[in-house]
Amino acid sequence: MTEHPNSIELWMVNEDLSAYPRIAPPRGYTIRRWTPSDVDVWIRIWAHADHSDRFTPALFHDQFGADPRVLVQRMLFLCDSAGSPVGTAAAWFIDLPGQESWGRVHWIAIDPSHQRKGLARALVSACCRRMHELGHPHTQLSTDSFRLPAINLYLNCGFLPDIRTAEQKRVWRNILQELPAHAGAACRYDRYQQSPVE
Repeated sequence: MTEHPNSIELWMVNEDLSAYPRIAPPRGYTIRRWTPSDVDVWIRIWAHADHSDRFTPALFHDQFGADPRVLVQRMLFLCDSAGSPVGTAAAWFIDLPGQESWGRVHWIAIDPSHQRKGLARALVSACCRRMHELGHPHTQLSTDSFRLPAINLYLNCGFLPDIRTAEQKRVWRNILQELPAHAGAACRYDRYQQSPVE
């Protein structure tokens, strides 16, 4: 397993899904919903995309449960021109008191052989539009601080940093310096100091 000892979890938000842009997949790619055989598909995509963890049916069910009615509503798979799934994401939800209106862009991955084609932006768009259809006016996501390409993607997709601790505030300042195009990105809210971030 690849270790990232200095990495921390970061949160980002998009507070208005009503006008989220529709970004179609590139020509030859399509996005479909869940089917009952997709646990193995999800494992295969993630095993190719991320070597820092072990992906198993138990992990899948721990994250998503096993209710096919929920899975078919919220699990998305991006397929190549042959119909083979090469990406996945979940238009998920927050199951906590007071946060039921929040959606969650969850577990998004693209097979490395299909990356750098704009597929992740199309999956994020599909997730956000699906969450809005399911009644979520806004959404959030979490990612690791070492995943700069993912953070850059989410900033480009209109997500903003959502700071919750002093450590996150420090890490975000460093990240935004490393991503010059987003150096002036506003943070949604500094929960640590209960005031807007300076």
